[in-house]
Amino acid sequence: MNNTGVIILAAGRGERFGSDKREALIGDTPMLLHTVQQYAPLATPILVVASPTLSAGLRQQVQQWAEVIVLPERAHPDQAAGMGDSLALGVQQAHSNGWDAALIALGDMPWVRHGTLNQINRALQTNRAVVPVFNGRWGHPVGFQRDHFAAFESLQGERGGRASLTGIAPREIPVTDPGVILDVDTPDQLNLHH
Repeated sequence: MNNTGVIILAAGRGERFGSDKREALIGDTPMLLHTVQQYAPLATPILVVASPTLSAGLRQQVQQWAEVIVLPERAHPDQAAGMGDSLALGVQQAHSNGWDAALIALGDMPWVRHGTLNQINRALQTNRAVVPVFNGRWGHPVGFQRDHFAAFESLQGERGGRASLTGIAPREIPVTDPGVILDVDTPDQLNLHH
């Protein structure tokens, strides 16, 4: 199976961060761009699902590495799209693009090691669904084959894909990389792991 792609979810509001965390710098690189670049060595298509608030400058930088799709604006701002909406849109696009499988990553998880990404990608080639496990905790990126796309294409709101993933019983891939569970919700977390 050659046609595996990566979907990076980057449409969250990042309210606990206090500003647009996608723009927060890791070295000289915005976090979202850093995350995208972590996946580039896999040599697979990369799709970033973003909110309409993604700045034009960062979008342009990311588009050098990935296809960017933007969640549609909601009629009522208080009904902001959730992770389920982002995941559904990404998987729908992967389906349209003819992907055989997808790895799902989060834009605020910039520290997953290249070796781990290769390990998860290789495992996905021979398993219907995979999830990395660090110290007993499920992490990201998770992956699943095309025959499971439908389970994720209809998600909505804040309900992410965990229940759908659990339902398809992914193969757990033990890893020694804490990056699979480290996300950035606050500036302190960024500085702590930086």
